[in-house]
Amino acid sequence: MRELLIAKIKALNETMWEHRASWPVVERWLNRFAPDPQAGHSERLHALFLLSHFSFYSSKVVRALLQALYRDLFQYPLLAAIRRRNQNTLNTTLVSQRYTKLLASTRFLGMGNPSESGTHLLYYFRQENQLSKDLFVQSHELFDGTAAQPRLAKNVDHVVLLDDFCGSGTQAVRYSKGLLTRLRALRKRLRISYLPLFATTEGLNKVRRETTFSRVDTVCELDPSFRCLSTGSRLFREAQPDINRAFAEQMCRAHGAHLLPNAPLGFGGCELLLGFAHNVPNNTLPVFWSMGAEDGSYPWDAVFPRHLKGPGW
Repeated sequence: MRELLIAKIKALNETMWEHRASWPVVERWLNRFAPDPQAGHSERLHALFLLSHFSFYSSKVVRALLQALYRDLFQYPLLAAIRRRNQNTLNTTLVSQRYTKLLASTRFLGMGNPSESGTHLLYYFRQENQLSKDLFVQSHELFDGTAAQPRLAKNVDHVVLLDDFCGSGTQAVRYSKGLLTRLRALRKRLRISYLPLFATTEGLNKVRRETTFSRVDTVCELDPSFRCLSTGSRLFREAQPDINRAFAEQMCRAHGAHLLPNAPLGFGGCELLLGFAHNVPNNTLPVFWSMGAEDGSYPWDAVFPRHLKGPGW
């Protein structure tokens, strides 16, 4: 089985992973796990098994997904609504004119501060969907007037916040609450959408439950079966020789407890095997992205390094 896993990983690296995980990189990472014992389960075999199921999304794929986000979550719903409001008209000129007007009154923002991935994606989103740069603003540009008497900027009827990933939903709730409060105070019925490329079901539900977004939707929803080490994991639905789910969880939890003590299985306990060309979410298992404990007490070699936002994350 080891040889089959190695062959699969090498093929993935050459075809899907943009050569980010060459075999020397994988070997250094693999050597951080315990050597094979005389008897019992092998940490290194389980690490190879998990790595063989890692989903890495290249820049090209992310760009294609940004096209899908605009088309499926923004453009098509608006076109369908225009037709419904006009007796299911087939008048393409009318539909196009109304859509152009709605698009002109929309502003796209990135979730988080300007240095984070939500904002980073706006450039590619604009390029891939051939949109005017006038539709893209920073949050303060949504407001006119003074600090004492703010007003919503003219010709803004729909605000769309874009993100690459929503894991636990905690960060989306934290980042958006202040902005949502200010916008709702100025216009209660303003349409405000949150549209991440990827999101867990739990994360989406948390954002829907704890914010006042008009719409929360995603291109790729990850249901609980994507928790790779849990009892309902899709990775372990079929028995695999020498592979044991409980052992894999114990192994990742034990190493993760040193690498990221507050979230040994990833932020929010998401247990994901997911990465992007621009970064790896902290909801992914730390054994894949961590460069070691902050204090140097537990050295580690990442196979898909994460660019941290700050201490620990």
